[in-house]
Amino acid sequence: MSRVLIALVVLGLLGACSESPETAYERMVFQAKMGNEEGFLEGFTERSQRLIKAMLALRRTYGAQSSEGSDPYLALVMDKVTRVEESTEKVRACDSTANVETEVAVLTVTNDDEVFRKIKMYKCEDGWKIDALKLQKSWAGDSDDSSSEP
Repeated sequence: MSRVLIALVVLGLLGACSESPETAYERMVFQAKMGNEEGFLEGFTERSQRLIKAMLALRRTYGAQSSEGSDPYLALVMDKVTRVEESTEKVRACDSTANVETEVAVLTVTNDDEVFRKIKMYKCEDGWKIDALKLQKSWAGDSDDSSSEP
């Protein structure tokens, strides 16, 4: 029985690692819409999970008083992916301490209300992840990845 359980866990991990960035994003969005905070957090790198947890705690505390920019659900949970651009970059991502060649995907997402966001995801050992710290900088205009129409 334990061998069957181990085999299922291994297959599940392999499936998560081989999924597309679009599927990983859609899984994260589904978890957010279902109210599964832990499932939503799995879509982020380990180092950025702390930031997202803090933002979610502020959202719970201040509710409607919090701005859209500080609400991870409102900022990141969109209805559909309209475009995926994959490449590789030499960056420090996936909680690495050094710049390494990493697969990158830039997803253009929308809620059908003419609001488009570009979300960069990195292929980590445990699947495609968002680095919220890098994303925050890019949306602030510190790089070429700021949110805009495609």
